[in-house]
Amino acid sequence: MYDLVRSAMIKYNFQARIGNMAGIFLAYHNTSKILGFQYLSVEDMDTMLFGSHLAGNRVFDKGVAILDMLAENIVKDWPRKTIEITFEGKKDRLRVWVEHTPKGAKPKVVEYTLEVFNYVNGKEVTGTPPLSDPDAKWDIRYKVHRMIGYSHSGDEVFRRYKRARKAQEWINKLVLPPGVSSDAEIRTLWEDIDLSLPSSSSNTRRRRISQKDVKKLRRHFMKPYPLLLHARELADAARKRKEGGPENDPHDG
Repeated sequence: MYDLVRSAMIKYNFQARIGNMAGIFLAYHNTSKILGFQYLSVEDMDTMLFGSHLAGNRVFDKGVAILDMLAENIVKDWPRKTIEITFEGKKDRLRVWVEHTPKGAKPKVVEYTLEVFNYVNGKEVTGTPPLSDPDAKWDIRYKVHRMIGYSHSGDEVFRRYKRARKAQEWINKLVLPPGVSSDAEIRTLWEDIDLSLPSSSSNTRRRRISQKDVKKLRRHFMKPYPLLLHARELADAARKRKEGGPENDPHDG
């Protein structure tokens, strides 16, 4: 449980706070069935993530304050404009890129680099502040650096922005299932997906998509990487053992 919370639960911890929730329910499952449930309170998540409930409240409050400050700066710089915002966090800084494309002009990107400094009882500290100590007065100070980049200039600001966008697009891509690689197979897969409700008519018409749509879909898919292929082999072997059937040797063929 500790490893699970530490590796994946900070976003759900914040989500629970935003929703004024007392906690969350976890579902333990595989791809075929749910194995059980567990309730996890915000206080328990705080203890595992930050050391105490007090520390969790402090981190959330400071994080919201920083994002509020950044939002105010961005709105001030881009009044009544349509913009795209990209965040990238590193060890000691946060980069925020704001892209705006005026009509008939090249895209313009402004990079905001945020550096945060921790102070406890008036003195600057490095590392993690003692957030669980009620007598420790924790303050943060920050610097915001602002740089402008243009797509046609090839400057470092725009290159950093494009690298960050490319990395995030890779994370959001879907992995093609086994046996699907060609455009024709992608089209068949997509057209055969049944999105109707169980109570709806069984005479649902098959969706048809054009070759142009297939090419758009392909941009959202990627081939399975070696680690995923290995995980699929292990899952397939476990399923066959459970069903009492012969296992496929992953090295055959």
